[in-house]
Amino acid sequence: MMTGMSKMRASAMAVPAVVAMLVTGCSSDDGGEDPINVPTPSAEETGNGDASAARDEAELEALFLSYYDALVQLENGEAEDGSVFEGIAVETVIDEQVGRALSFREVGLISRGEPEITQVQATVDEDRGRIEACVNADNWQVYTEEGEVVPMDVPESDATLLLAERGAEGWIISEHPSSAEGVAVTC
Repeated sequence: MMTGMSKMRASAMAVPAVVAMLVTGCSSDDGGEDPINVPTPSAEETGNGDASAARDEAELEALFLSYYDALVQLENGEAEDGSVFEGIAVETVIDEQVGRALSFREVGLISRGEPEITQVQATVDEDRGRIEACVNADNWQVYTEEGEVVPMDVPESDATLLLAERGAEGWIISEHPSSAEGVAVTC
């Protein structure tokens, strides 16, 4: 006689066996013709390509904002090292930004405020991303220890470009070019 627990174990073991029989029962190895291969529609054919591209673009736009959040923390002295960029940018980009911030601090300069970021636009080409935006730094100034604003060379345009790559962990900033040459966004 089976107890309640034995019946549950027997049922639990029977389900995978039945599924296995059904799956193998649908194919045969009788030496006959190969089963008909039904092509699987691509993401573009099902319309999922648009959704995937839109998701990638949204992730890149969020990455751009996260990058600038980390950059503001670093330049405003709220972060002491590049750890704020962890998972956001590659080491070369982090080293470049930390070096820049530290060189300012060494001569008694620090940033205050934050930039206004608008018109963030991302494009994707397979595993490479391009993110453009307008970054207005009027409210993100560099100051001396005495609190005086340091005049900085301001580019003609607020257009900014970041490049990204898709890795095993997702998107990451791979380059922050010093020039926004070729940027399509108009600021």
